[in-house]
Amino acid sequence: MKIIRCVLAMLFSMVVMDTMALGQVIDSFSDGDFTSAPTWGGDTGSWQIVTSSTSGPNAAGSETLRLNHGISEYGTQYLSTQRIGSWGTGQSWGFWLGRRASSTATDSNHSIVWLWASESNLESNTVDGYRIRFGDSSGGDEIYLQRMDDGAPTDILTSSGAVTAGLADIAFLVRATRTSGSVWTLYTSVLPTANGGGAAATETPSVTNTSVLQGSVADSTYTDFTDGYFGFMAVHSSSSTARTGAEFDQLYFDTNSDASLPVELSTFNATPVDGSILLSWRTESEVENLGFNIYRSESKAGPFDRINGLLIEGAGNSATYHEYEYTDGHVKPGQRYFYYIEDIDIRGRSDVSKVIEILLPTVFRAGVPDRSALLQNFPNPFNPETWIPYQLAKSAAVRVRIYDATGRLIRMLFAGTKEVGYYLTNRDAIYWDGRDDFGSVVASGIYLYEILAGDFSAVKRMAILK
Repeated sequence: MKIIRCVLAMLFSMVVMDTMALGQVIDSFSDGDFTSAPTWGGDTGSWQIVTSSTSGPNAAGSETLRLNHGISEYGTQYLSTQRIGSWGTGQSWGFWLGRRASSTATDSNHSIVWLWASESNLESNTVDGYRIRFGDSSGGDEIYLQRMDDGAPTDILTSSGAVTAGLADIAFLVRATRTSGSVWTLYTSVLPTANGGGAAATETPSVTNTSVLQGSVADSTYTDFTDGYFGFMAVHSSSSTARTGAEFDQLYFDTNSDASLPVELSTFNATPVDGSILLSWRTESEVENLGFNIYRSESKAGPFDRINGLLIEGAGNSATYHEYEYTDGHVKPGQRYFYYIEDIDIRGRSDVSKVIEILLPTVFRAGVPDRSALLQNFPNPFNPETWIPYQLAKSAAVRVRIYDATGRLIRMLFAGTKEVGYYLTNRDAIYWDGRDDFGSVVASGIYLYEILAGDFSAVKRMAILK
């Protein structure tokens, strides 16, 4: 047990959450920087990307934007990036916003996300635009939609709900839409009411998880957003804790005020099977999803070629999960391949997933993995059920156990003999219903799952969010 606890302690700091979304994500900072794809300007030396958010339901592997607390400047710091071209006649924006445990939101310590700015310098006394502000010093902390005229803000919409005053270690999602008639509508996720509450930094805003209506207003002061700028801004006092308070992530944009859901993709895996590569993915929800295309390259930098013939049909509109598979049989042993998924909605708009890679083994044995492996559970985070996929290079007595974050055994999930092969889908992976050995539903939080199979063992993390 002492060894198990040590392993669990090491894993507690590892990156394991892999929930992602197809959609018009401007930046989720998953590349670990803000200097490319897209390039951000402004006070670049004042910012950093941290591996894991510490706001709200702390998310491992979130790659979150935060002010660098090691720098002494205070007051206002910002980043901005330009989107060249037309922004359409109606738009949708979304983002994740967090406040760390070190600092509460106040009038002198607040966060701003620019939806559109007329110039790159967000502190200019000539900048026009629209932005979202969070943090004040009177009552609860509302979310404000502001119009900027020559650098001066005007509140044009105040959220009907508010985050309880004085809270820290909280986070929530924001979604704003603007119609072609210049009607603005503000939505949020359920706003936190206690320290540690809210949304995880790995969540991408959508019409399902950001559905709390906070109000609407008409404002047609600015209607042409062509070649405009997005931006993040933190206003903070001189203390180091105030400086590190603001966190930002998951900036989403669509040139349609009725933008469809980003297809919520909880898994995207590539597995060698009998001389081919099995691509499998699972969506947690879909809206107006026409279908998918698969693209492949032998280099991460491309070029990528479409490899499927007919479009792989999507679920259209669905609030439940769907699983998909595609077998790429035109592959060579010993070759490394890179894949991504393209999602196409009924309007013909297309969005792409992140790129995954796989090195195909040089030698295949029919139906036999080249190695034993424990894979990431899906979905993750989850509530209330999940599946644990794995593969065995040889037959073995298998045990799968669940522990809490302290290393305490929660559930002996499976004990039995399994033959060599792949156990990757909800038809053959290990199922967990979120209950302990006594049948009680476990609380939200981080849990560890362990597999022992002959001389192979591995441990990974999962998260329950309720």
